Amino acid sequence: MPKEMNRMIAAEMEQRYPKGTNYLVVGFEKLTGPETAQFRKLLRDSRIHIEVVKNSVAARVLQGSGLGAGAKFLQGPSALVTGPADLPAICKIMVEQSKKLENRISIRGGFMDGAAYERAGILVLASIPPMAVLRAQMAGSLRAPMARAAGAFQGILRSLACALEGIRKQKEGMSPPPSPQAAASGPVPGGAAA
Repeated sequence: MPKEMNRMIAAEMEQRYPKGTNYLVVGFEKLTGPETAQFRKLLRDSRIHIEVVKNSVAARVLQGSGLGAGAKFLQGPSALVTGPADLPAICKIMVEQSKKLENRISIRGGFMDGAAYERAGILVLASIPPMAVLRAQMAGSLRAPMARAAGAFQGILRSLACALEGIRKQKEGMSPPPSPQAAASGPVPGGAAA
């Protein structure tokens, strides 16, 4: 019966962890019932799924799905953590909870985009801002040069408008042009009157 049960568990896990799934492997020790309930509620509210696994079954399923690079972290009491959020956001929540629970939840490693990450790599991923913040920073970095260019163009147009306004005022302020007869006789040479 245990082998049949393991096959059923493995079949369910294969559906939950298809090829390309990102996940963390965490260990947990000496959590009290209320702490566990609060921890699971926080993860549920964040739409993060945690599943306590039997290491041998989980390793077989992950190997079969092409996700086996992270199976080396399955030692001792283990749980797999996944969710629809990007893995750095999940890492950040798990690192915060690990600190809050005084390291009774330990991050062992994870698997993201075809690569296995040790604990140090997961801590680096946790320091990356969420995707929404990264997009906003990118938009801001693109906006700044465009704003400077728009300001430069506006300055050029303002200078051109001022120059044209000056020419207009200069033409309005000029005396009427001399009559053609006066212009033909021209000025008297030597400046003396005849």
